[in-house]
Amino acid sequence: MVSPSLCTENTFTALGLFGAKFLTLDATLVRNFSRYVSDQDYVNNPELFVQNATFCNVTISYTHPGQQDLVTVEAWLPLLWNGRLQAVGGGGWTAGRSILSDSEIYSYFNGCSQGGRQALQLAQRYPDAYDGIAAATPAVYWPQFFQAMLWSQLVMNDIKEYPYGCELDYLQSAVISKCDGDDGIIDGIIMDPDSCKFDPFSLVGASFHCNETGHDMLLGRAAAAVFDAYHTGARGPDNEFLWYGPNYGANLTHTIFGTPSLAATNCMNGTCVGSPFAYGLFWVGLFGEKDPTWNFSSMTNEKYSRVFHLASQEYASIFGTVDPNLSLFSQAGGTSKSPGLVIAMVEMGASQPTSLKHYEHG
Repeated sequence: MVSPSLCTENTFTALGLFGAKFLTLDATLVRNFSRYVSDQDYVNNPELFVQNATFCNVTISYTHPGQQDLVTVEAWLPLLWNGRLQAVGGGGWTAGRSILSDSEIYSYFNGCSQGGRQALQLAQRYPDAYDGIAAATPAVYWPQFFQAMLWSQLVMNDIKEYPYGCELDYLQSAVISKCDGDDGIIDGIIMDPDSCKFDPFSLVGASFHCNETGHDMLLGRAAAAVFDAYHTGARGPDNEFLWYGPNYGANLTHTIFGTPSLAATNCMNGTCVGSPFAYGLFWVGLFGEKDPTWNFSSMTNEKYSRVFHLASQEYASIFGTVDPNLSLFSQAGGTSKSPGLVIAMVEMGASQPTSLKHYEHG
């Protein structure tokens, strides 16, 4: 148990950061803190109810001289500590050592998507940094998966038809109903997507109730085509393979982190238009085309294929974390896990076999 009297600014005067100028430092004792934390905010873990926690909130603001920026960082340091540090992309290690004991310390990194990619890169490049790493749905093929986010929207533009979201949701429910029980458990999750055989075109003309319209409707062929392309993955002008699609069971139409999903449409008065995923637009416009004025409506399959190949070659060495050899991390005593099957943003057709390779070569 750390004495509350140590939660003062004087305890942390030795803190420093290369290339930065500290502007403010504040240490405040917080008592009886309670909060609900959802499983989306606490990746790799179930939901959590924090009750009556006591900690020292160390808040620092700093700037990088000449950059005209302002960065504020908080480190919540528990007075009753179990000797474990969980990093989620932020700092706090040095601040923690200023007030907490160094004995029996174990550190872990927990990340999802971009954080999962960072987690694997830490294991590859800095195998001694953490005792354990949880890399959920790691975006290991960074250049490829960003552009693949736009594939289903490009298909809609090509066929000039934009299905209702409820049509894709109907197909989503159908494939889950067909393959959910393959593992012997009915839980709404397709555990072995590769073994799931599903033909969306077999349901064209099927009647179902659409919550968007409030009426029954017949499944259109365009919806089956978009669903099929979404899961098959990106292809070039001659149908050559570019990248994998998300697994069966992955989110198609619903909002993820405040942004529409990969096959989302906006419908009004019986007319639907595409709603491209913002991250994919940013990537192709700024990193692929290198043109902030670029507009997705001008994208053709030929241009898509060209940018896909060029950007993948240009940025793989910077962002890629595909090396499956984690032997140094294993030799250092580290353990890792890499779960995730239903995150559409990280095309699991790509990251799932990569995770298996990490397991086999670790």
